[in-house]
Amino acid sequence: MLESNHQNIMSYTSKAIILLTPVFLFIIFSIISPLLFTEPPQQFPKIKRINSPDKILFVGNSFTFYNEGVDVHLQRLANASSNMNTIEVSSVTGPGWNLAKHYSNPAFFNTLKSKNWDVVVLQGHSNEAIKQQKKADFEKYSTLLNEDIRNNGASTVFFMTWAYRFSPHMTNELRDSYVNMANSLDSFVVPVGLAWRNALAERPFLLMYSDLKHPTLLSTYLTACVFYAALFNRSPEGLPYFAQLKKQDALFLQRIAWETTEKFYNAEI
Repeated sequence: MLESNHQNIMSYTSKAIILLTPVFLFIIFSIISPLLFTEPPQQFPKIKRINSPDKILFVGNSFTFYNEGVDVHLQRLANASSNMNTIEVSSVTGPGWNLAKHYSNPAFFNTLKSKNWDVVVLQGHSNEAIKQQKKADFEKYSTLLNEDIRNNGASTVFFMTWAYRFSPHMTNELRDSYVNMANSLDSFVVPVGLAWRNALAERPFLLMYSDLKHPTLLSTYLTACVFYAALFNRSPEGLPYFAQLKKQDALFLQRIAWETTEKFYNAEI
């Protein structure tokens, strides 16, 4: 009889454990899952504003030189403003180039020393800031180039690039990598990739990509508007230069550029 009661107790205990196990596991999972899956906190720029530059050198690759070049459209935007100084722009670019390639390129150093540049914009290869096997070189050559830029009397500005067409997760990775790099060097960073994301969030069918990653004229214009807003701390909204785009598209991109930079430098995105 005692043995039978003991078996019944064991049976009830086993059933209770079986029933409670999913509940127990759920509670444990609820406690630890935020630790496992929460994204690291966003990084925000240390340098919020810089003095408006008159001489700007862009250093990059096809993300910079496509569609006549970000530098050219930036200059045209500035020329379209009635109350701005005339700016001078130039670029040193090569297809697919990363920062290490520029560091070994005599043309970069010759151009750097050719004028008293106010800022030099560094645009890395499209994934070198986030790809594991490339990131160390990105950090190394950002640091080395920054040293030469400052020795020439200019300030370094980082060009935060955009995600590939079907890889939107890259946006936050690029954001944090560029912000961290800029902060570590007390440099300024321009949130181009965030503006691309914001434009597509409002208009998902906007023709931003000419292929899987390169810009159309529309997105190069947006990039130039972001640089205008960031470097000069003024809105491009209402500027009469539209880069042969439809007026309503250009005005939309001007607004996105200003809203993005305002939120970024105020630590809202």
